[in-house]
Amino acid sequence: MVKLNLLPSKVRSAELLRLLALAGGVVYALVAGLIGWRLLIASRGYAEVSLQVAKVDAELKPLKVIADEVKKLTDEKNEQDSKKARLVELTKRQAYLVRLLDMLPDFVQGGQVWLTTLDQVADKSAARRVSLEGRTLSMEAWADFYAGLESQGLVDGLKIENPPMLGKDGTKQYYAFKISFVLKDPS
Repeated sequence: MVKLNLLPSKVRSAELLRLLALAGGVVYALVAGLIGWRLLIASRGYAEVSLQVAKVDAELKPLKVIADEVKKLTDEKNEQDSKKARLVELTKRQAYLVRLLDMLPDFVQGGQVWLTTLDQVADKSAARRVSLEGRTLSMEAWADFYAGLESQGLVDGLKIENPPMLGKDGTKQYYAFKISFVLKDPS
């Protein structure tokens, strides 16, 4: 059986054009539907991930607060340790002068010797050199004071900077002197 299309070519072209337009519309609708479906799936996935992120953030908030408190406590402990180390260092350095001040009253000869200046300076060898200036009522009291210092194990390199010189304060006579020495490490 032979099928002949007796329609003019313009009508046949228009019919073909309609079929092509219909097929193009169907393809366009399929592509638009596929893109819409893909966007719907992606938005649902984004919503799920956002929900999970919100849950994790909610769980992390108390942990962040605890971490901040731990960091604060650690910083405070480090600061206290630093202060304690500085205090220990200062205590070590001050122990020499405190021991010296504890021993000096034993040598003032019952008020016969008194000190006017007590100073600690670092000498060329970075040792703790103590400089004492004072007055005494007699040369014997000064000699006893000097001998007492010289006999101390804490005192090293005792030297007379200014020998006792006679001076007057109103009607009272005194001998002014200046001595220096190095404090030994008590350990």
